[in-house]
Amino acid sequence: MSNEEIIRKFREKGVRVTIQRIAVYRAVLSSHHPDVDTILRMLKKDFPNLTAATVYNNLEALEKAGLIHKVLTDKGKMRYDGILEEHHHLLDTEEDVILDHFDEELTRMLMEYFRKKPIKGFEISRIMVQMFGRTKKEKE
Repeated sequence: MSNEEIIRKFREKGVRVTIQRIAVYRAVLSSHHPDVDTILRMLKKDFPNLTAATVYNNLEALEKAGLIHKVLTDKGKMRYDGILEEHHHLLDTEEDVILDHFDEELTRMLMEYFRKKPIKGFEISRIMVQMFGRTKKEKE
């Protein structure tokens, strides 16, 4: 994605455009569910004075604007996802890896279920299932 496209997205969402914010967004898009430390390591070379607080603040602004999603791991670590299409996550608890799982049928089934059986006092805007387990090795 070009800087022009990112700037256009930011402006459409009312997000203030800064060089660091563009870099943080690009880091989320180019990495697989990075955490703040990973993003900081990715950007330190180009932004030596970048702090974890600045990364957090930029991630919060991007998440609030709906440009990224947060994913909490079973170890309590916050990761960030730039894929906005409906999908679910497989969390490998041994390797601490998050895999994307696209299943339109599962999403439709869950949305239909909650249309028929709404949760009182709660409006569902998005469903993301997180499945915890481990990646099977080839011979298992």
